[in-house]
Amino acid sequence: MVWSSFTKSESAWYPESKANDVSNLLHVVTDLTAQLEELKHDREKDVTELSLLKAENMRFKERMEMETNYLRQRVTQLESSAQQAMPLLNQTRINRQSATTDKGHTAFYAILDQPLHAPPDGTTIKFSRVITNVGNGYKANSGVFTCTASGLYYFSWSVGEVNHGHIYSELKKNGMAVGWALSGDNTIASATSQSVILHLETGEEVDIVITYTGNSPVLWEKFSSFSGFLIV
Repeated sequence: MVWSSFTKSESAWYPESKANDVSNLLHVVTDLTAQLEELKHDREKDVTELSLLKAENMRFKERMEMETNYLRQRVTQLESSAQQAMPLLNQTRINRQSATTDKGHTAFYAILDQPLHAPPDGTTIKFSRVITNVGNGYKANSGVFTCTASGLYYFSWSVGEVNHGHIYSELKKNGMAVGWALSGDNTIASATSQSVILHLETGEEVDIVITYTGNSPVLWEKFSSFSGFLIV
């Protein structure tokens, strides 16, 4: 009776245990299948991203090659331009050095080369015989000195009169009178000198202008002059 009862009990327990194992195994398989599918999905995603990265990398390499080629061409062009510009740069350097040297040696001295008879009022005296013109600031054809180097200048002018007339002259800076002189005598030939000190900027102009005459004067060429130089 005891053995018969045990056999029936074991027979009832075994199918239930087997069913549980099968169920557990199915769960495991299902989980593994899900994980596998997820891994496949991740792998496909990685493959896609890798393909995109490869394509982007290829585009980047192509762009870099284009930019590198462009930069090489620009370097070649700049080197060629530099070689072409070198003579001009050398000449500019020489001109600057010359200008710097001339700045310390600006000076001029000019006189009349012939008598000037009864000049009208407003006449700029053209001292056409140039003795000294360091820096080429004075122009004999106009009688005007043009500043080529900024600084402090000394100017002097003389007006001789030989016909017993009278001459009123002015030194003008950019058209404005800054110095005055009266020449002439009723009985003898005479000459008057005057001087000024001016600060000039590059491009400013200085000249001698007759603003009034009386008794038909004649400018005496031997005693009529205009000079100036850079002090500092």
